[in-house]
Amino acid sequence: MREWTPQSHLEEAFRKVLFRLVNQYLSFPEDATHGKIVRTLVAFQQARAC
Repeated sequence: MREWTPQSHLEEAFRKVLFRLVNQYLSFPEDATHGKIVRTLVAFQQARAC
């Protein structure tokens, strides 16, 4: 198991959010948008850049 770092914590939080959004999109595409998924990806990239 990897040593805990702020970056690994951020990555784990990102994975959870992304999987939840993708699952929501696949289950109920009328309630979820690609935009939510894209915004999550962009936010993660911005957080990693800091």
